[in-house]
Amino acid sequence: MKKQLSILACAVLLSACGSSSGGSSSNDAAPKASTPKPSVNQETPNKGVQNQNTASPFYSLNGKGNIEFKDTNNIHQLTVNGQTIDLANIDGASVNGWKTEGFDFFVGGKRGSSDISVYTSSPNVTVGIMRSNDVFAFVNGKATDVSQLPTGVVTYNVKTNSATMSDFGIAHGKITANFADKTLSGTLTNDIKLNAKIDGNKFASENGAATQVKGGFFGENAKEIGGIYKTNERVGAFAGQAQ
Repeated sequence: MKKQLSILACAVLLSACGSSSGGSSSNDAAPKASTPKPSVNQETPNKGVQNQNTASPFYSLNGKGNIEFKDTNNIHQLTVNGQTIDLANIDGASVNGWKTEGFDFFVGGKRGSSDISVYTSSPNVTVGIMRSNDVFAFVNGKATDVSQLPTGVVTYNVKTNSATMSDFGIAHGKITANFADKTLSGTLTNDIKLNAKIDGNKFASENGAATQVKGGFFGENAKEIGGIYKTNERVGAFAGQAQ
């Protein structure tokens, strides 16, 4: 009987030792398992901050193609449906800061298989429209650092261009950015009304807006603005400087 009790006591001691050892391993493993979680959670806001410096690139009228700006060091290098174009080399008629190739100025443009019009008056922002298998409006540039954004109201005089599959037109407009209440509003020629919310150095209209608009602020202290818009009938782009 004593022998059985002795064996039982040893078994209990071994069990306790094993349990203590297992508890220590479990305690060591817990922080190791949780270590990656904070780093994953931290990546999301970091990416968001980086994205503040990149305006959404394009609208297409019929959703038939894609535009990208792949080279972050060259705001003029545009890739359309896999084909790269250097916008700095567009050499066409110049009107109100826009250089145009292919579009017919006098009759709804039907010349050539590809027409393009680009705003070339700034080293900090480029916007334009392009017509090939679809009609695109695009924007790219050197975004203002969020630490340099104004705190009050800034008004911009802008030059704009828009197109459908059968015509295009260069015009002008005025846009007001209220950095205090984070709103943007404006009117372009032909009664195009723009309304958007400002988020950092970018702005965008609300979902379902009659005129969709998005873009950003460029150069030092948000001295320049660039953006694109879309209605049911046409797409357009605009750029300009603070008054």
